[in-house]
Amino acid sequence: MARFLILWGSLSAWSTTPVMRPPPVNAAVSASFLPVRLRITDPALRDRLATLLRNEPQDSTAWAVWKGEELSISADLAVRLGAFSDTAKAFRTRARHVLEKLSGGTGIEEEEIAYAAGYTPNDPLFSQQWALNNTGATLTNLYGNPVPGAAGLDLGMTRVWNRFDGDDSLVIAVVDAGLNFLHPDLQGQWFRNMAEVNGKPGIDDDGNGFIDDTAGWDFVNNDNNPQDYLGHGSETSGIIGAKFDNAAGVAGMIPRVKILPVRVLDASGSGTATEVAAGIQYVVKNFRAFHVSAINFSIGGGGNSSAMQAAFLAAEDSGIPIIAAAGNDSVNLDAMPTPPSSYGYSNVYMVAAHNNAGALSYFSNYGAKTVPIAAPGENIPSTSIPQIQQFGDNFENGLSNWKSSGFTLSSSSPFPTPSVQSNNASTSNDTFVTVNYIDLTGKSGSVLYFDLDYTPQSTNNDMLIVEGLAEDSTKWVQFADINAATAEEEAFDTHPMDGKPFKLRFRTLYTGHSAPTSRVLQIGDVLEFYFDTSPQDNSTAYSSNQSAGTSFAAPYMTAYIGLLRTACKRMGVTFTRALALAGATPDASLVGKDSTGGRLDASKGLATYLNTLPNLSLTDSTHTSWNVGNTVQYTLSVPGASGYAYSDITSPAGSTLGSTTGSFSWNSTGAAKGTDTLRFLAQDKPLVLRKLFVFTLNPAGTGISANLAENESELWVGGKAFVLPAAFFLKANHFLRVESIDAIGRSHAVFSGEVSTPSAAGRIAYRLPGIADAGGLAWRVWLDGEPLSYLSH
Repeated sequence: MARFLILWGSLSAWSTTPVMRPPPVNAAVSASFLPVRLRITDPALRDRLATLLRNEPQDSTAWAVWKGEELSISADLAVRLGAFSDTAKAFRTRARHVLEKLSGGTGIEEEEIAYAAGYTPNDPLFSQQWALNNTGATLTNLYGNPVPGAAGLDLGMTRVWNRFDGDDSLVIAVVDAGLNFLHPDLQGQWFRNMAEVNGKPGIDDDGNGFIDDTAGWDFVNNDNNPQDYLGHGSETSGIIGAKFDNAAGVAGMIPRVKILPVRVLDASGSGTATEVAAGIQYVVKNFRAFHVSAINFSIGGGGNSSAMQAAFLAAEDSGIPIIAAAGNDSVNLDAMPTPPSSYGYSNVYMVAAHNNAGALSYFSNYGAKTVPIAAPGENIPSTSIPQIQQFGDNFENGLSNWKSSGFTLSSSSPFPTPSVQSNNASTSNDTFVTVNYIDLTGKSGSVLYFDLDYTPQSTNNDMLIVEGLAEDSTKWVQFADINAATAEEEAFDTHPMDGKPFKLRFRTLYTGHSAPTSRVLQIGDVLEFYFDTSPQDNSTAYSSNQSAGTSFAAPYMTAYIGLLRTACKRMGVTFTRALALAGATPDASLVGKDSTGGRLDASKGLATYLNTLPNLSLTDSTHTSWNVGNTVQYTLSVPGASGYAYSDITSPAGSTLGSTTGSFSWNSTGAAKGTDTLRFLAQDKPLVLRKLFVFTLNPAGTGISANLAENESELWVGGKAFVLPAAFFLKANHFLRVESIDAIGRSHAVFSGEVSTPSAAGRIAYRLPGIADAGGLAWRVWLDGEPLSYLSH
């Protein structure tokens, strides 16, 4: 059976403290918090707010976190209070007003949380993360050779964080070896399926076919605990979303993101095509409900598989980008195509690796046609798992711990230390070597490593079998059977022996041929590890900054695409492959190695977004007392943007608008207070930004305020939101077609006809005949013949 393998270059040092199995993943965890703080100095007001939050029909830890006078509000509470916004500033203002009203007091102060330009997070290993901030330091590659860095040759993230730090609704699926739920730098960083979290245990509450999948799924053991026993899934996840600026470990590339772990590799780093394909299909099936923006696929091997191809095709049909590691064989994938590059699907992005000097990594696969881009893939530290050595034998003291038949001790090549060797001429099945009991009592996630040099005389009749016998059993359990020539370190999952003492046996099967004149078998350095759940060991579980592989390059591209898709949603433009690859910066050393001839620069790819929408704000230039009929003066600010034409769509009576500065006379039908609105458009093809500003005239003497209400870049159909392309706002009439998808995948047209661009203020919402919120049904929407992308809401 085809095996999928990890694509990394080295393992970190393992710690040595044994403890018990990890808790189930549906245990209480910290909630998702917006980067917003409020400060309440009045103790009485704090008490009233604390009581208010405790009275909510949820555990208060799911709503808010108190640190002295500071209060952090969760996204869930924001939605419940009607204060949610996609900008931190607007959210703070709304949350403050709502909480003051509910608590009957004033004195809540807004605490600004913003990263300065060129911000350096306080994570202690950040200085080693040249991919995020390359200072030009010289690093040592896996061969021990020094590589002088190039200052500034990085992803440009210190130029991104102060403008765009992700989104609490941004979810990235990592199809890999799972996630270390015990790692402190990953706490609260995983996606939570609230339908199952708030549902009944043992019931498939969301009806997706997976019971209690509160935080992803394990397709190796077929359960709801995708705990990582290998380390690779945690490393790729940590590159994307390790806790940011928390004075511990590393900094994730995206400060605000959630990881959906999908375990398809076992503790040895191996998985079947069936398991991997099922993992991808799981994401495809749930991507709308879970709001998944991208899939990271940092594994390789497996060969051709119809199940795999079908899974990748399903992802393409659903519009989910899959970012895949190009592989570590130093081959040209144009000349030697392998899955998934050989599929040719537009949603697949193969990622090569480059070093801190910008050169293609010596191990990386490449391809001017099949590999579009390169990303950092050497000297990458990240979150990992602690593995503890339970047993080890390098055979330097002979075979005293082993019972053997037909094996001898040898110190011959290829292993520098003594090894078990067999060139026995017997054709029977009794050639074996067995070690006395290895005790795994109270331990889990076990894996066996050993050096192997094996050349069978006949691949049809020769075989090395690795197996274990539990102390309480009489049946040997097979871990592996090997009949192909190999000379490398082998790793096999031995989890059937978890929690008990067991005997380990290497047995040879020689049948059906004469004396073995060309047979070679050597076994060296047998090591048995298990996963350690010790809090202390997990707090120090980080991969070495010597770690390398295209599997570490892929998650940087995945994180970038997740950010870009979120930006596209807010800008009201459709995510495309061309837009994604606009993040490539040309590099002479990569010309001919990838299709863009460049490496990933996230700040370049997000430049249009960073220079426009996040900083689109409004300032009242004369914020004083107001009376009916006074003139309100305002300035619209789009720092760093150029080439934009500005116009108003709907403005208050008496307004005059010139470029970004205008004024209007207050007209609120004679009342001493009220609201007026301005709908503002900024256009620079292909982007059109539309904002609704709400001016509120407060009671006399308290001033006037202007709040950002909504981005007007969404189409709502049946209670679900879709991205509107920029061209939508440039003409009056459009042809809209809506189809619903039933439970077995059949399409049903529910609307087809002409619609007009609304002129009223507020979020665009069509009330179309026959369309209602259909619960779990999927929708497909076409506008003027172009499919619209589904939004996360």
